Amino acid sequence: NKLEAAPEPEPEIEATTHFEAASEEAANAKLSHAEVAALRLYTSSSFRLINGPLRAGVHPHPFALTTLLIYRALKKLRANHMAVVKFQTRYLWRGMRDVAPTAEFMADGGSELAPMSTTNDLKVAIRYGATGDECILLKLRTLVGLRRHDVKTGQCSARALRRRQAGR
Repeated sequence: NKLEAAPEPEPEIEATTHFEAASEEAANAKLSHAEVAALRLYTSSSFRLINGPLRAGVHPHPFALTTLLIYRALKKLRANHMAVVKFQTRYLWRGMRDVAPTAEFMADGGSELAPMSTTNDLKVAIRYGATGDECILLKLRTLVGLRRHDVKTGQCSARALRRRQAGR
Protein backbone atom coordinates (compact mmCIF):
# COMPACT_ATOMS: atom_id res chain seq x y z
CA ASN A 1 0.00 0.00 0.00
CA LYS A 2 1.44 3.24 -1.10
CA LEU A 3 0.39 6.34 0.75
CA GLU A 4 -0.46 9.14 -1.57
CA ALA A 5 0.69 12.56 -0.55
CA ALA A 6 -2.11 15.00 -0.07
CA PRO A 7 -2.15 17.61 -2.81
CA GLU A 8 -0.65 20.91 -1.82
CA PRO A 9 -3.43 23.39 -1.08
CA GLU A 10 -3.95 26.22 -3.57
CA PRO A 11 -2.69 29.50 -2.19
CA GLU A 12 -5.56 31.66 -1.05
CA ILE A 13 -6.13 34.72 -3.14
CA GLU A 14 -7.04 37.66 -1.00
CA ALA A 15 -10.41 38.85 -2.20
CA THR A 16 -9.77 42.41 -1.14
CA THR A 17 -6.53 42.81 -3.16
CA HIS A 18 -5.85 46.54 -3.53
CA PHE A 19 -9.45 47.56 -4.11
CA GLU A 20 -10.39 48.13 -0.50
CA ALA A 21 -7.52 50.53 -0.03
CA ALA A 22 -7.94 52.19 -3.44
CA SER A 23 -8.31 55.62 -1.91
CA GLU A 24 -9.98 57.41 0.93
CA GLU A 25 -12.34 59.01 -1.59
CA ALA A 26 -13.43 55.61 -2.95
CA ALA A 27 -13.97 54.32 0.59
CA ASN A 28 -15.98 57.41 1.57
CA ALA A 29 -18.15 57.06 -1.54
CA LYS A 30 -18.72 53.40 -0.62
CA LEU A 31 -17.61 52.09 -4.01
CA SER A 32 -17.93 48.35 -4.46
CA HIS A 33 -14.93 46.27 -5.49
CA ALA A 34 -16.53 45.88 -8.92
CA GLU A 35 -16.93 49.67 -9.31
CA VAL A 36 -13.30 50.28 -8.35
CA ALA A 37 -12.20 47.55 -10.76
CA ALA A 38 -14.27 49.10 -13.57
CA LEU A 39 -12.74 52.54 -12.92
CA ARG A 40 -9.25 51.05 -12.87
CA LEU A 41 -9.93 49.24 -16.13
CA TYR A 42 -11.22 52.46 -17.67
CA THR A 43 -8.12 54.41 -16.63
CA SER A 44 -5.91 51.95 -18.53
CA SER A 45 -5.65 51.77 -22.32
CA SER A 46 -8.96 49.87 -22.19
CA PHE A 47 -10.93 53.16 -22.10
CA ARG A 48 -11.29 52.85 -25.89
CA LEU A 49 -13.37 49.69 -25.40
CA ILE A 50 -15.86 51.75 -23.37
CA ASN A 51 -15.79 55.10 -25.19
CA GLY A 52 -15.77 53.80 -28.77
CA PRO A 53 -19.13 52.01 -28.62
CA LEU A 54 -20.70 54.85 -26.58
CA ARG A 55 -19.66 57.45 -29.14
CA ALA A 56 -20.71 55.23 -32.05
CA GLY A 57 -24.12 54.51 -30.49
CA VAL A 58 -23.58 50.74 -30.44
CA HIS A 59 -26.51 48.92 -28.79
CA PRO A 60 -26.15 46.80 -26.80
CA HIS A 61 -22.76 48.01 -25.59
CA PRO A 62 -20.26 45.10 -25.72
CA PHE A 63 -19.14 45.96 -22.16
CA ALA A 64 -22.51 46.99 -20.77
CA LEU A 65 -21.86 45.84 -17.19
CA THR A 66 -18.47 47.56 -17.00
CA THR A 67 -20.01 50.74 -18.42
CA LEU A 68 -22.83 50.57 -15.85
CA LEU A 69 -20.32 50.09 -13.03
CA ILE A 70 -18.33 53.14 -14.20
CA TYR A 71 -21.55 55.18 -14.36
CA ARG A 72 -22.56 54.13 -10.83
CA ALA A 73 -19.08 54.78 -9.44
CA LEU A 74 -18.96 58.27 -10.95
CA LYS A 75 -22.40 59.09 -9.52
CA LYS A 76 -21.32 57.93 -6.05
CA LEU A 77 -18.05 59.88 -6.24
CA ARG A 78 -19.88 63.00 -7.39
CA ALA A 79 -22.51 62.74 -4.63
CA ASN A 80 -19.80 62.24 -2.03
CA HIS A 81 -17.78 65.15 -3.43
CA MET A 82 -20.81 67.47 -3.39
CA ALA A 83 -21.50 66.61 0.25
CA VAL A 84 -18.01 67.67 1.29
CA VAL A 85 -16.98 70.50 -1.03
CA LYS A 86 -18.39 74.02 -1.14
CA PHE A 87 -19.77 75.06 -4.51
CA GLN A 88 -17.14 77.00 -6.44
CA THR A 89 -16.83 77.83 -10.10
CA ARG A 90 -14.00 75.94 -11.75
CA TYR A 91 -12.85 76.04 -15.35
CA LEU A 92 -11.69 72.91 -17.08
CA TRP A 93 -10.25 72.48 -20.57
CA ARG A 94 -10.45 69.78 -23.20
CA GLY A 95 -8.34 69.77 -26.35
CA MET A 96 -9.70 67.57 -29.14
CA ARG A 97 -7.50 66.75 -32.13
CA ASP A 98 -8.44 65.90 -35.70
CA VAL A 99 -12.04 67.13 -35.32
CA ALA A 100 -13.96 70.17 -36.48
CA PRO A 101 -17.34 71.30 -35.17
CA THR A 102 -20.34 70.85 -37.42
CA ALA A 103 -22.74 73.71 -38.16
CA GLU A 104 -25.33 71.86 -36.05
CA PHE A 105 -22.94 71.72 -33.08
CA MET A 106 -22.15 75.42 -33.37
CA ALA A 107 -25.88 76.27 -33.49
CA ASP A 108 -27.24 73.83 -30.91
CA GLY A 109 -24.29 72.63 -28.85
CA GLY A 110 -23.82 68.97 -28.10
CA SER A 111 -23.23 66.24 -25.56
CA GLU A 112 -20.42 63.79 -25.12
CA LEU A 113 -21.84 60.33 -24.58
CA ALA A 114 -18.64 58.88 -23.15
CA PRO A 115 -16.57 59.90 -20.13
CA MET A 116 -14.29 62.76 -21.15
CA SER A 117 -10.98 63.71 -19.59
CA THR A 118 -10.35 67.37 -18.84
CA THR A 119 -7.61 69.43 -17.29
CA ASN A 120 -7.46 72.66 -15.34
CA ASP A 121 -4.27 73.53 -17.23
CA LEU A 122 -4.99 75.29 -20.53
CA LYS A 123 -1.47 74.52 -21.80
CA VAL A 124 -2.08 70.78 -21.46
CA ALA A 125 -5.31 71.02 -23.49
CA ILE A 126 -3.60 73.10 -26.17
CA ARG A 127 -0.66 70.69 -26.42
CA TYR A 128 -3.03 67.76 -26.83
CA GLY A 129 -5.23 69.48 -29.43
CA ALA A 130 -2.24 70.78 -31.36
CA THR A 131 -1.09 67.26 -32.24
CA GLY A 132 -3.69 66.98 -35.02
CA ASP A 133 -4.45 68.88 -38.23
CA GLU A 134 -7.69 70.39 -36.91
CA CYS A 135 -8.77 70.79 -33.34
CA ILE A 136 -11.43 72.03 -30.98
CA LEU A 137 -10.64 73.59 -27.64
CA LEU A 138 -13.45 73.29 -25.08
CA LYS A 139 -13.71 75.49 -22.01
CA LEU A 140 -16.03 74.00 -19.41
CA ARG A 141 -17.40 76.00 -16.49
CA THR A 142 -18.44 73.78 -13.63
CA LEU A 143 -19.54 74.34 -10.07
CA VAL A 144 -18.28 71.03 -8.70
CA GLY A 145 -16.23 68.33 -10.41
CA LEU A 146 -18.72 66.32 -12.44
CA ARG A 147 -21.90 68.31 -11.80
CA ARG A 148 -22.94 70.67 -14.59
CA HIS A 149 -21.04 72.12 -17.50
CA ASP A 150 -21.55 75.20 -19.60
CA VAL A 151 -19.50 74.58 -22.70
CA LYS A 152 -17.83 77.21 -24.83
CA THR A 153 -15.96 76.02 -27.87
CA GLY A 154 -13.51 77.46 -30.31
CA GLN A 155 -12.24 75.98 -33.54
CA CYS A 156 -8.68 76.55 -34.55
CA SER A 157 -5.99 75.11 -36.74
CA ALA A 158 -3.09 73.24 -35.19
CA ARG A 159 -0.80 75.97 -36.46
CA ALA A 160 -2.86 78.66 -34.68
CA LEU A 161 -2.77 76.63 -31.47
CA ARG A 162 1.00 76.26 -31.70
CA ARG A 163 1.36 80.02 -32.24
CA ARG A 164 -0.93 80.71 -29.27
CA GLN A 165 1.04 78.29 -27.13
CA ALA A 166 4.32 79.96 -28.14
CA GLY A 167 2.84 83.35 -27.23
CA ARG A 168 2.88 84.79 -30.76
